Amino acid sequence: MNLTLAPTLNQYLIKKELGGGVSARVYLGVHMKSLEVHALKVYKTSYLSSIEAETQIHSHLKKHPCIINLESWEKSAPFTLPNDKKYNVGYSCFEYAINGDLWNVVTAKSGFSEPTARRLFQQLISALKYCHSQGVAHMDVKLENLLLDENYNLKLADFGLATNFIPNQKYFEMKGTREYCPPEILTSKGYFPEQVDCFLAGVTLFSMVTGKTPFREARDTDPCFRYLNSKNPIESNKYWAAQENQRQKDQKPPLSEELKDLITKLLCKNPDERLTIPGIEGHPWFKMAASSLDEAKKELE
Repeated sequence: MNLTLAPTLNQYLIKKELGGGVSARVYLGVHMKSLEVHALKVYKTSYLSSIEAETQIHSHLKKHPCIINLESWEKSAPFTLPNDKKYNVGYSCFEYAINGDLWNVVTAKSGFSEPTARRLFQQLISALKYCHSQGVAHMDVKLENLLLDENYNLKLADFGLATNFIPNQKYFEMKGTREYCPPEILTSKGYFPEQVDCFLAGVTLFSMVTGKTPFREARDTDPCFRYLNSKNPIESNKYWAAQENQRQKDQKPPLSEELKDLITKLLCKNPDERLTIPGIEGHPWFKMAASSLDEAKKELE
């Protein structure tokens, strides 16, 4: 009989729900013997096949300081409710990032200073660079999938849409979150996964400093995306002028020219002209001084 007055999963006591998406819910679990705290991703019945694909890719990645650690996983385990009703579920066990996801922090703060955004973005690029070196593209980089540990260091999470890729080979499967997706995915013309991750990183960087997304969709029918990618300097300047006008109204400092240049090059419509990971690392904005740990914690807390 379950006497805990809380659900249990295998040897874990479920303390609360942390979030979730289409395919799974994530819970905070405490191991009943070791008392270690983990994040447990429990897959919905219709998505149980997803667990094997996701964990196979994630477990291939060795421990990296900017990637959430996958501890273990099971395709079938008993989920027991306080009334003793049981379900068989599949689940993955991850390290617990105590400060939650970046979306909640960005929303609360309405964007970060450039030095703090730079610190987090450098950590994101470190994670993506490692993934790409292992033949893995994340394909769903966004604020909700970037977690913060006890020291507010970034951890790339949720490899549910990740793919193993072969360099210089095009892929055609629709993946990602629509508001973040690059045009080559939305138009079904085929894409190179590494280029997709760089575009997603650009959208994420914009969101880090402004608290919003740069456009509704990466299509020419979207005026923001069209102006941002226009070869006509008058039109392209209109995009950033609109951003600065809004920042002035919100009493926020103007964005640096280096940041605007980096974002523009990451959100390039033509994927072959888009900035790559080495290009990002060599960009002047990326190489500027970032917030220290103490400075970042003070801003993010």
